[in-house]
Amino acid sequence: LREDFRRLSGASQQAFRKPLQALDEDVKRIRKAWGL
Repeated sequence: LREDFRRLSGASQQAFRKPLQALDEDVKRIRKAWGL
């Protein structure tokens, strides 16, 4: 069970890394737009 979880979390980290970077870019853009 632990090995499955480790494999799953590793795959999800790779899957989420790019969307999270894009989300971070969006957040920076939104903050700039709102002047925060």
